[in-house]
Amino acid sequence: MAEALLDIHGVTYSYNAAPALAGVTLRVAPGEMLAIAGPNGSGKSTLLRCISRALRPQAGTLLLAGRNMLTYTAREVAQRLAVVPQETGVDFDFSVAEVVLMGRQPHLRAFQRENDRDLEIVHRAMELTATLHLADRPVSTLSGGERQRVVIARALAQEPQVLLLDEPTSHLDLTYEVEILGLLERLSLEQGLTIIAVLHDLNLAAQYFTKCLLLAQGRIVALGPVAEVLTGPNIRQVYGCNVIVSRLQGRPFITVAADRGRAAAGRSRPPSGGERIGGHPLSRRGRRGRKGQTAQPAGKVIFVTGGARSGKSTFAEGYARESGKKVVYIATSPVVDEETRRRIAAHRRRRPADWETVEEPFRLEEALRRYGSPDRLLLVDCLTLWLTNHLLERAGLDGEALADAARAENILAELLAYAQATAALTREVAADVVLVSNEVGLGLVPDNPLSRLFRDLVGKSNQCFAAAADEVYVLFSGLPLRLK
Repeated sequence: MAEALLDIHGVTYSYNAAPALAGVTLRVAPGEMLAIAGPNGSGKSTLLRCISRALRPQAGTLLLAGRNMLTYTAREVAQRLAVVPQETGVDFDFSVAEVVLMGRQPHLRAFQRENDRDLEIVHRAMELTATLHLADRPVSTLSGGERQRVVIARALAQEPQVLLLDEPTSHLDLTYEVEILGLLERLSLEQGLTIIAVLHDLNLAAQYFTKCLLLAQGRIVALGPVAEVLTGPNIRQVYGCNVIVSRLQGRPFITVAADRGRAAAGRSRPPSGGERIGGHPLSRRGRRGRKGQTAQPAGKVIFVTGGARSGKSTFAEGYARESGKKVVYIATSPVVDEETRRRIAAHRRRRPADWETVEEPFRLEEALRRYGSPDRLLLVDCLTLWLTNHLLERAGLDGEALADAARAENILAELLAYAQATAALTREVAADVVLVSNEVGLGLVPDNPLSRLFRDLVGKSNQCFAAAADEVYVLFSGLPLRLK
């Protein structure tokens, strides 16, 4: 391991008689990204406050760049370490630019004015956090997410070696979660900034951080690379619930197991059958006979959507690989030109050699019936192309059949009924079915009668298939958001 920038040894802290930290020891190298995770009351924020010197440990030592942190002056600490707290209050109605400029104070002598370099650093921090357009706005008028980005900009203006963040994404929507964590990742890789963040979202920790510290009752349960820490047994030990840990682009991806209701009721049981740690659970819920006996294993429907290049196909293929079932890949794109041929060939090279590939650009329902069985997973990529084929068949390549509004309405009704019937069929086949579809609202579609019908068709069809699904995922810049 590289020489530690931050060396914590045996740190202990108690609130009155209640121990919050008990002998925590870890080393953090320059440029590392460390996520601190654990349930409420596990000591995460207390550890962060000890590192920032807001609390003084009752035992143990903290070294920053090889020097005991207690020997630093407050100004010296602020020049090397910046903090983004969970809640930030601003008592006066400062502008955003004034708040970010406060981050330069540790680098200024008493009564010294900011110079051009200080202003340049502040400008850059606001650019990085997408707050430059808010420069003249009073902080009191900002949303929670906007204020959080301003506070991060102020911390970056300190030019720290270490950035401490307590739940930095708690007030952010998905777009800004991705932007802020992506920014932190770039700062770590490109500028060597050391990032230590308390996070509740384990999937965000796995997606963006290199190391993870898992705490429970003030003690370390696991510490190391995220793939070694965020395992099913560790998460079950710390959080008390069964999860499924699969892989998304080489990193852990965590979902709650199907028996979460039992776990919540205090009757958790070890995973078995379809609920296995280390891979996606392909549920063995069965169709019931009159006396409650399982007559036949039921399939499971997984609906995956997202914009162009969102990573939805990669996620779906990873889901299929982790299933442990025989995979049948149902390609819904006909070979109409050389470019299509090239893309299909590239997809085939990416898939495992033992996957069976079936080209069914029109007869999806026949493929579901023909290949569905309890030991198989059917991967349908992609529903949008399947719908497009039927739309063009009915409306013509140029949409000439849409000149009449009534005809266009009939085509839409006919295709929606077709999509609804196929969605219902996915509940009947015994196989697990992964359905991939474009979210056309995230991309650009030409504004003409055919395209407008296409947008309406895909949007409503997605609703049909999502309603039929057991699990629904939306991919955004490679990050999956589970909606169901």
